[in-house]
Amino acid sequence: SKLSGYSKFRIFGNNVFNFIYSVCIGKCIKDLGAGLNLYRVSILKNQFYHKFPDKLTFNCCMLFAHHYYKHVIRFFPITWREDDQVSNVKMVRQSLVTLKIALKYMFYKKSILKDYRDVIIDDYQAKEIESK
Repeated sequence: SKLSGYSKFRIFGNNVFNFIYSVCIGKCIKDLGAGLNLYRVSILKNQFYHKFPDKLTFNCCMLFAHHYYKHVIRFFPITWREDDQVSNVKMVRQSLVTLKIALKYMFYKKSILKDYRDVIIDDYQAKEIESK
């Protein structure tokens, strides 16, 4: 992804995690967190992703699940700007959680099948705001 206004330290950290995740799945990961992953909707029918956390590590789990199930995915980078916003990432904690997910997957692929949620939500509700 193209980064604008992003700290060099965080860029370095992202590159480290991109490398770790690339090693884990044997495929070059260019940006773990900023991009669009495209895949067939049919692969989502068994709802494996419902056990993934409702937080920043969702994409980490999703990436490993795609690898585990041998799904074909395509990644398209996006432009990411950070001008005046304060990051909501607690950097050290987030890094440790992200690393833990990678290490578990590296040494035990089936770890991606476990439930990663802190809070289990059985049914997500949505409200239609406008109908055309």
